[in-house]
Amino acid sequence: MPPSRTLGCMRGLAVLAALAGPWGACVSHPAVAAQLPDLAILTLQTPSAFTNGPNPVITVQWGVTNQGGPVPSNSYWLDTFYISTNDLLDATATALGSWGWSADWLDTGSYGQTQMLDLGVTNSGTWYLHLKTDVNNEIAESYETNNVATVRLVATILP
Repeated sequence: MPPSRTLGCMRGLAVLAALAGPWGACVSHPAVAAQLPDLAILTLQTPSAFTNGPNPVITVQWGVTNQGGPVPSNSYWLDTFYISTNDLLDATATALGSWGWSADWLDTGSYGQTQMLDLGVTNSGTWYLHLKTDVNNEIAESYETNNVATVRLVATILP
C-alpha cells in the first residue's frame, strides 16, 4: 500500500463524525511529492601525470547522469572545470572553461563529452582538476553534493 499523508482531520465534530464513521472526518491521499532531478557526475577522466611546457592542454572526458526526476524541458546548465592546488573545490580555484547543456541532452538519462582543456599551469607540482555540473544551480535538485568530481594531476612543466 502506498504511503499516505493526512491532509485534514476534523475529529470531534458530532455531525462530521457521524458522517465519516469511527475514523472521524480525515482525508488521506497518496503521498505525491514531485521527485526533483539529481544531476550527478558519472566519470571524469584525464591523464594523471604529464610532462609539458607551460600552459599544457590535456584531453578530458566526463559524463553526467540524472538520477532523479525529470529535468524541466526549458532547463539549461553549465559544466565548469577549475584548477587548484587544493583537493577541495573552493574560492581559490581558477575557472578554466564551461560547456552548456539543456534538458534535451538527458533524453537518454546521461551525456558524455570529450574536450581539450588548457590548464594554464606554469609550475610543476600536484594540481587538482575539478568539474562541477550545474555550476550556477540552475536546476533545483534533490541532492546537490554529487555535482563535483575531482582528479589529481601531477605536472612536470619544462622551461
